[in-house]
Amino acid sequence: MARRYMFPLIMADGVQVRKLEELRDHFDFNCVLSYYADGRLLEWLETRYYDDEAEKIKTLDKNAPDFNKNLCDILGVKYSEEEAAHASLSDASEKNERLNELRKHTADNKILAAVDSVAFTQEDLMRLVNSGKDTVYLCGKQFIIPENEGVTYIGVDTPPKVELPNGFISLGIKHKNVKTNVDDIISQAKACKDEVERAKLWRTAAEMGDAEAQFELACCYEKGIGVEQSETEMIKWYGESAEQGNEKAQKLLLQPIIVRKILDGERRDLPFGDYKWQVLEIQEDYALIITMNIVEMREYDTQEYPRGETATWETCALRQYLNNDFFNKFNEQCRNKILTADILTSGSKNYYQGSFSMGKIPLTVNTKDKIFLLSTDEAEKHFRDNSERIAREPKGEAMLWWLRSFADGHACGVSSGGGVNQGIEINGYKSMRYIAGVRPALWLSLGNDIKNVKLVVEADSVNNKDSDGSDVFSTIDSISNEELAKQMQKAMGTSSDAHSINYSSTTKYNCDNCNGSLKGSIFKGLHCSECGKVYGGAPGYAEHPMYKK
Repeated sequence: MARRYMFPLIMADGVQVRKLEELRDHFDFNCVLSYYADGRLLEWLETRYYDDEAEKIKTLDKNAPDFNKNLCDILGVKYSEEEAAHASLSDASEKNERLNELRKHTADNKILAAVDSVAFTQEDLMRLVNSGKDTVYLCGKQFIIPENEGVTYIGVDTPPKVELPNGFISLGIKHKNVKTNVDDIISQAKACKDEVERAKLWRTAAEMGDAEAQFELACCYEKGIGVEQSETEMIKWYGESAEQGNEKAQKLLLQPIIVRKILDGERRDLPFGDYKWQVLEIQEDYALIITMNIVEMREYDTQEYPRGETATWETCALRQYLNNDFFNKFNEQCRNKILTADILTSGSKNYYQGSFSMGKIPLTVNTKDKIFLLSTDEAEKHFRDNSERIAREPKGEAMLWWLRSFADGHACGVSSGGGVNQGIEINGYKSMRYIAGVRPALWLSLGNDIKNVKLVVEADSVNNKDSDGSDVFSTIDSISNEELAKQMQKAMGTSSDAHSINYSSTTKYNCDNCNGSLKGSIFKGLHCSECGKVYGGAPGYAEHPMYKK
């Protein structure tokens, strides 16, 4: 007697049935019709000694109009016309044929169970996609992928060749284990001598999802080869490539393009965010950078101040803007490379007693900034001459640009001719409300870590250090007139002899060297028109009793 091999019937809910009672509980018309069509239903009944049911199945007329009902009666299942309407023996027979064909290419149970989602021909493919399938298995040699959105295509056995539509990534089309037409495009790109055409080919292949092409396109954007240099596009395509496991892309994503260029020795026209930058200084793993030109025109501060009060770098509106709105224009990767710096900024304000200005008193403010402006000292230190300091606004015109140093009611800046000015007054207006150019500066981490590092930047825009480095001023409260004058002398680097001129509104001054006429202002300084001797001067000095004989 031949040995009987027992096997379960797998229903649509995935349950493996081994008894007739289980078949009734998990009955699915399409599955049972499929097993009937390929003979396995009869075999299953016989191996489990359901002889009566097996004999009835043998004599069942498959062409009878009530075939479905008769099949249910034999198996003891309640007949449902609604369920039977969606099932047919011809469909089950066709499914079995497809299943038998699929078994020639794979033994993967997951794929076999999804036979209804397998395309053997282009016609099958279009039918499945148009029916709303979101996953289609490709079992054939060649297919043209339509533009239907959100479909995943998986090759069965030997990867079939597929032609993907342009922009398929944006359509949400994905693929696995297929050979795309991208291979031919990549070959063309590698052989192409024209940089612009080669970049176009890399883009076409990159948009088809090829990791190598995505990496090469990112390189084009990084170096500006065949395309306009763009850090945003570079990061996008390195990211796409890295997501697919490209190790080179994963490594390069750790460093913005500007870091790699600086480490390669480049110092100017360095892309970072939406602007071009230049290096002013490098300290170990940090670089001080500033925009190549003016990025926008803004006020230093947005309010007027009464006599004796002034905006400082700490309180001005421009600092708030740079460290908030401007900083947030950078993407997360760039923001993580910008260091938090401790910034020391020196400035001055007028000290008043009664109705008289007693002179400028230096002030020092300490701030923590990610984005800042240069001080007057830094502007002179980091540029060799005026011509290097000239900066142009976006339309190309050379304009005055702000420095963070400040004086009473005025801000400092670099003129359109490149000169460093302390306390600018323009056409009689307090310069803090004047609209001038903005050249942001920042400290950039050149290392692989992206932790914020506090870096101290010291700048004495107004010289308030003694020769021994100690602070000249600690307080201005309750200071005597005589002491005030002495402190102003030290701050301005002058002596009382240089200002020993009797002052009155009607006095004419002559040089004590050649008796020539003195030109200028007692507040801003006097010089001899004949021999050129300079007598210095500072705002309010001449009105102080110490300077009157």
